[in-house]
Amino acid sequence: MNAGEATFWGLLGLISRPVVVAQVAAGLVAVIGWRLFWARPDWTRGIPFAQLIRRPGWGGRQWVLRMALLALLLSLLAGLFLLLGQPWGLLRFAAAAAWIWTGIRILLRLLSKRLKAATLQRWNRQVAKPAFMLLVLTAAINLFVPLIKVLEQPLFTVFETTFTVGTVASCLVIPYFIVVLSPLPVGLLSWSLQRLLGMSEGSRRAVALILRYLVIGLGLVWLLNRIGLNATGVAAIAGGLSIGIGFGVRELIANFVSGLWLLFEGSVRPGDILFIDGDPCSVISLGLRAAVLWRQRDNAELVIPNQEFFTTRTTTYSGSDNLRRGEVLVSAHYRHDPEHVMGCLLEAARGSQLVLPDPAPSVFLVRYGESSIDFSVRYFVADPFTNLRAHTEIASAVWKRFEAEGIEIPFPQRVVRTITAEAEA
Repeated sequence: MNAGEATFWGLLGLISRPVVVAQVAAGLVAVIGWRLFWARPDWTRGIPFAQLIRRPGWGGRQWVLRMALLALLLSLLAGLFLLLGQPWGLLRFAAAAAWIWTGIRILLRLLSKRLKAATLQRWNRQVAKPAFMLLVLTAAINLFVPLIKVLEQPLFTVFETTFTVGTVASCLVIPYFIVVLSPLPVGLLSWSLQRLLGMSEGSRRAVALILRYLVIGLGLVWLLNRIGLNATGVAAIAGGLSIGIGFGVRELIANFVSGLWLLFEGSVRPGDILFIDGDPCSVISLGLRAAVLWRQRDNAELVIPNQEFFTTRTTTYSGSDNLRRGEVLVSAHYRHDPEHVMGCLLEAARGSQLVLPDPAPSVFLVRYGESSIDFSVRYFVADPFTNLRAHTEIASAVWKRFEAEGIEIPFPQRVVRTITAEAEA
């Protein structure tokens, strides 16, 4: 039996001991009771504390109180085992973990007043929960077996370097937290450089992305150096694959360079409104490989490679301002006075709250058609995404105004005259 198997069977024996089983059973009873306390409010209707923490409008504070209540129950159980002279280390560990998570929830609750909901959820999902799970896992292992003993267990050998449990864990955990936590210092540094050097917002985002990739690259180099991987073997394999990889990532490199140029130039920025395939789209984010745009028509997100902005023509509604001009085409019968019709159309356009008073809406007589006089109502809106709604409001107002004024919108008509042979003679 090797060292790893001995450690596994020793750990299994420790877990199956009666003192451990008793603490696990007591903890499960506490958790089940805690769950029933919240799942069945009719059971605790007469308890003042239960009614207090169920008050409407408390929102996220209820979760903090729930975790605090669970931590208190586990602490009381641990104290009871201690008074009875029984081992209580596992219950003490569970109570400590519950109190730590309660503290994390309190911290997130305080940060919710200063951070956006999406940012707070991302930090909770990517940082708080993984860090807490990692802490609980390592502490739980150390509770039964010395953690250093587990981390030093060898697994396999690569390039004359022996990988242990600790080495593999470092290769998984350290890059993850480098990638997740790098935006915080990079964002502070880029913001400071923007204030100091007077950079534009596009340049600040470009510097932030470059610094982030630099931090990630230096972190990976440090990790490879720390685990002691043979650099000669890695360089030999990298050199052999470099030609094939170069052809494979040619487009990726082109998009990378295009992304840097777009960020520095500022021609396409997050928040801009672009016209893509006949629809206005808002730029959500601009990365080094592709831009993510949101299309309002069907609530779709478009991922467009950065190189596309250099090879195709792009129309923007937010270059100098966000104004967008819209147009409603209307026809009226020849028997109506064009000046009167144009006055009715102008009043209909001015009646929409979405239409800007400056630049003011205007009406033009665009042509004399086969069966009608055609007019064009042109207007401006502040938000390009409201153009269709403004178009609908104006068209509906025109219909009602024409009906009130007795103005007819004619159907296409064509006069057909038959010429007979007798008439020709």
